[in-house]
Amino acid sequence: MFRIWNANRAFIIGFKKNFTPKGLTVMLITIVLGIFWSFVGLVPEFLYLTALFLFFSGIFVGMLNVVVITLVQLYSPPEATGRVMSLQILGSTGIQPITFLVVGWLLEIISPTLLFLCSGIILVTVAGISLLFKDIRNTNSKIAPENIEDNYNFDNRKETRENQR
Repeated sequence: MFRIWNANRAFIIGFKKNFTPKGLTVMLITIVLGIFWSFVGLVPEFLYLTALFLFFSGIFVGMLNVVVITLVQLYSPPEATGRVMSLQILGSTGIQPITFLVVGWLLEIISPTLLFLCSGIILVTVAGISLLFKDIRNTNSKIAPENIEDNYNFDNRKETRENQR
């Protein structure tokens, strides 16, 4: 069931072939996700409404994961894609035990509803501040490779590897 759900989220993002600019898309999805999390903190007594907000939060987290991983793969050099992706995965999943410790400690001090509210506000604030920077909004900036399409030209990658040997 979980795999079907992940496939649906990937389909939602994959339906639109080309998000431009991708940085703006990431920040807008993050803002919407933060709003949904804040609503979970605002209406904890309404179970169906909370479940609806959490449902849509799950959809937006899946969409965010697809777009962020796409950005990482597009803007990393082809010869370093594996190393960059391993760092990205380490950063997103490797710190989960630390996050569990911090959240467990915070839940002894504040309520879960306040934690959701504060998390949502932090997400919206950070994404909103990030939108102020042109390099984040416009991912087609000077840090991007000249020819992004070459990153996915597998024949070119094979040739490059053979030439390096």
